[in-house]
Amino acid sequence: MKKKKTKSLRKPSEKKVGGQPGHDGTTLMQTAQPTEIVVHPLPSQCDHCHHQLPAD
Repeated sequence: MKKKKTKSLRKPSEKKVGGQPGHDGTTLMQTAQPTEIVVHPLPSQCDHCHHQLPAD
């Protein structure tokens, strides 16, 4: 027999989702001349199920 999950007692907010009105957001842009490139090699097999991963 499964127990029913209790519902949250929190009330939904009346505020809109997202940042504050009037706040200018910023995004990091990609640079044309990177100072360093880090290569992260992919594993040859899955760490969870040990299934071989494709090389491409």
